[in-house]
Formats: sequence, structure tokens, C-alpha cells
Amino acid sequence: MFAGPRDLEAVSLDEAQERWHNELEFRGLGGAGPVEEIDVTRALGRVSAQSVMARRPSPHYYAAAVDGLAVKSTRTFGATPGKPVRVHLAPDATFVDTGSALPEGTDAVVPISELQFVNAEEVDVLEPSVPWRFVSPMGEDMEAAEVIVPNHRRIRPSDMGAMLRGGVARLRVGIRPRVAFLPVGGYLVPPGTEPAKGQRVESITTILGALTEQIGADPVRMDIVAERTEALDEVLTLERRKQFDLLVIISGKSHGSALPAAWVAHHGSLVVYGANIKPGHSVALGMVDQLPVIVLPGNAVSSYIAFDLFARPLIARRLGLHDLGHVMLSAVLGQGIVSPHGIDEFLRINLTRVDGKRIAFPISRGADIVTSLVRASGILHVPADAESIPDGTPVEVQLLDPQASLEGNILLVGTYDPAFDLLRNAIARRNSDVHLQSANVGSRAGLRALRKGYAHAAGLHLFDDETGTYNIHHLQENMPDTPITLINFFKRFLGFIVKKGNPKNILGFSDLTRPEVTFINRQHGSGTRVLIDHHLRKAAVDTARVKGYDKETYTHMSLAATVASGAADVGIGIATVARGLDLEFVPLISEQLDLAIPRRHLKSYPMQAMLNVLRSADFRKDLDAIRHQYDTSETGTVVYEG
Repeated sequence: MFAGPRDLEAVSLDEAQERWHNELEFRGLGGAGPVEEIDVTRALGRVSAQSVMARRPSPHYYAAAVDGLAVKSTRTFGATPGKPVRVHLAPDATFVDTGSALPEGTDAVVPISELQFVNAEEVDVLEPSVPWRFVSPMGEDMEAAEVIVPNHRRIRPSDMGAMLRGGVARLRVGIRPRVAFLPVGGYLVPPGTEPAKGQRVESITTILGALTEQIGADPVRMDIVAERTEALDEVLTLERRKQFDLLVIISGKSHGSALPAAWVAHHGSLVVYGANIKPGHSVALGMVDQLPVIVLPGNAVSSYIAFDLFARPLIARRLGLHDLGHVMLSAVLGQGIVSPHGIDEFLRINLTRVDGKRIAFPISRGADIVTSLVRASGILHVPADAESIPDGTPVEVQLLDPQASLEGNILLVGTYDPAFDLLRNAIARRNSDVHLQSANVGSRAGLRALRKGYAHAAGLHLFDDETGTYNIHHLQENMPDTPITLINFFKRFLGFIVKKGNPKNILGFSDLTRPEVTFINRQHGSGTRVLIDHHLRKAAVDTARVKGYDKETYTHMSLAATVASGAADVGIGIATVARGLDLEFVPLISEQLDLAIPRRHLKSYPMQAMLNVLRSADFRKDLDAIRHQYDTSETGTVVYEG
């Protein structure tokens, strides 16, 4: 194995991009690449390598602008409906179609509607025509030598038609760069293969390869190689490397970017090894001979972000493009953001329109949560010098799908439950123009976003210790002047999440005080924590005797993962996450989850579509099928109107 590179650097994004750009410029790779000449009919999506000028005017003759009678205009002077001018047909006048050449000796076209037929040889003209009336002059569309398509332009369908009209049959375009993708890792299996436990289907090269095609380059997806430097040498021979314009290596999970970065350093030079970006910190940039090499982290979102920052600009420049093709949209931040100082962070964002304002709401920050890219509307760049951005701040979001509409989006914020995913899928099956977006921020944060007008609805399970009821007291206290309809989603069961077989036989709250039992709690202020504390008091449990009571986690899944790792023996959560991590679930208590919807949103088409699905027998059947999880006896019923 080659000697590893130095430790990961902590260079800023600006410095990393500057180093990379300077290295490419020094190597003569910072500008447009080689060109080729192709037929205009095959030019869609290609990038022009020259300004394309018309070789002839269009039209190249005087043409009829309407269907009618081509005449010498002076023959029509004085014509009125009451006293028409009679015109003899050929050779003095000729019927023409729109676009056809104007006959010699004529300079106007009388529309059919202004003619009255007398016989086979004569017509009456009812209105006079001035010279060149309803005539398209030569060059009306374009003049000879007029620029049709500028240099460095991505060719569109209309560009192709215009060039053909202007007499251009071939043009010079940038050759599509060949971008090779090499996935590293023995735990990976090719697409279409059923993965065994511990294996994963290799999908990152498919994601980035499709993005490469979208930019305008040709991806080359190489076979998976083992996480060994010898394996890299075997596949990346000098002859093979000469076939590519850019090599992208996807790191394995054992050595991360260190192993492929060491390979780059051994055969060439490392320009950057680690940048202060999140996700994507372990990106490496280098050169092997004249081949640019980018080493990406093995996590899907990290690789996507790093590719967009370092590979996309290189590909665009080689094509001759000055624009990266990003579409930005202004919005208002719906939830405050805290970001590490000195790190450029790239957050996945949901976009929707609430009360006429575009709202941007952050979603999952997980580096390998590929579905967060699927569900996200765009990416928000949080600069390194911004440690926090408060809600209500205007932001610019890079759209992931510029064609997507915001009009059918419902933004539901608040607590998390897998049933939201079931509801999202059920809505998509029945209403393809309605999209449920959810932001898992907790009940209190969801209620706060609803109060500020940053969401259409909030998922709440806020227990009131004094009244023993859910949500109503909190709505009355926080939104007294806003008409709200509270609709039951379901009642769900909370229980002990323990290792398979419940080895410590934890069955009741009193068992948490046993010295050999370690507990993991939910965060202070969450709806689940309030409920846990209520039942601990009700069971007269002294929390000072509960080992781990002060150890908190923020989601049901992270709580279950803590138990699965052995760091805790028990936590209180929902059955779905226990089942997902092959843990055991001991049902304890039920809690109520409701949807709080301001009445101004209640009658909208998307909201009615969601409620129709929620109240459907099919959806309730889906929920009931999940054992130990939901009570749907009141699902869809109105529990409060304020």
C-alpha cells in the first residue's frame, strides 16, 4: 500500500476552489476543450463552439403573410364593400397560401375575408390595400450574416430550427468530455443484485452519471473494485486513463478517501485533501499526468454536494459553458439554522408557498440519506461565516428540479412518525398533483412555525400534564386568535425498546431504577419527553435513581440506534424504529397525534385531497396493518375547533 497522504486539511471552500481552478489553468485545462463539427439536426443539448451566423435571409423571398389574393396594390385603391373593385385573375392576380412566394409584379395580399367571388375568372375586392400589406419582407425572420446562436450556447430545439432556416446545416460544438466513475468497496454490489446483509447496492455512480449527462458530458461507469491500491492500479492503467477527461473515484467505507487520495499522490499530485464543507469534508482533488482526479466521499449526499462544487464547474468549462445551469429561487427561511463556524454547509430544503410567500424549510442533514435529495426541492448554501440564520430571513435556494411547481405542496411540520411517509405515498397514488412535504422538527417547533405562518399544518402530540389532554391547551395558549381545526391522525403506542428477547426483563417503569439497567431519554421539551415524565411521576419513580435519565437523544430512530449499539439497555419510543433495527418492543402507553390546520388553509384543494386520503378506509387499513403501532378508531375526526 502507498504511504497515505497528510491528515485531512481544513481549507476553506473558497481556497479549495481557487487551488483547483489554478491547477487546471496551469495545466491548460481551465477553458473550453476540443471541438467537433456535427449536423444541426443532432445538436440538441450540445454547446456551440462558435457564433453561428445565417448564410441567407429568412425568408429569402417576399412571402404571403396570409391566405389570399396576391395583387398589385394600386389595383385595389378605392375599393369599398358598397363599391368593390373587380379584379381579373391570372396574370393580374393570383391566389397564394401563407408563406408562399409573392408572384412577380404583385406587392400586396388581400385576405380571403375581403374578397367576393364573381366567377372562375373574376373576384371583387372589398377593401383597399397599401403596398406590402400582408407581405412578409425578405429577411423578416433573420438577415444574412445575422448571429443566430452565440458562442458557448447550449443548443435548444428552436436554435436548431433557426439555423436550418438560415442555411446552416453543420456547426462546431464542444466535444462531450468523458467522465469516468470508479466505485471502491468490497461491500458494494452492482445494480440489479440482491444485497446480502452488510452489502449495499452501488448507486452513487448512477446518480452522478445521470447528473453528468444532464450537464452535457458522457459518463463511463466502471466496475466496482476492491478497496486496495493494487486494485486501483490494475484498472487505472495509463492506457485506460488516457480515455478519460475526468476521473471520479467514489471512496470505500474502510479507508475513506485516504486510500484513493494516496493513489493519486503516488501517481501524480494532490491539490486539495479535505475542505471545510458539510457534507463532503473528505473530498480530494488531484492530477495524474494530465488527468484531473476527484475523490469523493462514499456517502450519497456528500458525494453529490462535492461533485456539484468541484466536478460540475470543470465539466462546464470544458464544454465552453460560463453558466453552471443552477436555477436560484428566493424564499423566506421557515426555521432558524445553526451551522458550524468556519464551515460552508449545504442544507437540503423543502420549498412551498404559504399565504403567498415562498417558504424554505430545512430537512434531514444526514450525509447518506439519499431520499432527502429525492424529497428536497433545493439546496441552501450556509456560508462559513454564518453561525446561525434566524427564521424569517430571506434566502436563495438552488433548485434541484427547476420544472417542479410549488402550487400543490403541503408543508406539514412538527413531530415525526413513519405514518407521514405512508400518507405521502397514499396521496401520491390518488392525487399526482399534490405533494406532502414534512419537516421533522418536534411538536413545539412545529407549533411555532404554524404560528408564524411558515407551514400549512403541524403534527402535534403535546401532552398537558394538568388536564391530561393533548394539543388543545397548547393551541389555546399559543394561537388564541387564529381559527384552528384539530384533526386526529391516530393514537400510537409508546413502549420500551430493548434488545431482542428483552434480556434484562424490563416490563414496567419501576424496572428503570434497577442498578444494572441503563436508560436513554428523549430531549427535554419534546412531546415524548413530557409524556415520559408524566408517567414516571404517576408511577412514583425517582428519576435520580434512573441511570441515564439525563442522557438525551432527539429522534425515535437515534434512540433505537443507541439501544442497538449497546450504549443503553432501554429507551421509550415507537414500534416502527424497534422493528427496523431488529429490536424488541414492549407496549406501555398510548399517545394522541393530531394535525393542527389553520382554517384559512382547510378548504384548499391540496389540503382537502390530503384529508380525503387520511379519512379513506384504505389508508386506515395500511395503518392498522402495523402491529403494536396505531389506533385508528378516531382517524380523520375533528377533535377541536378554535
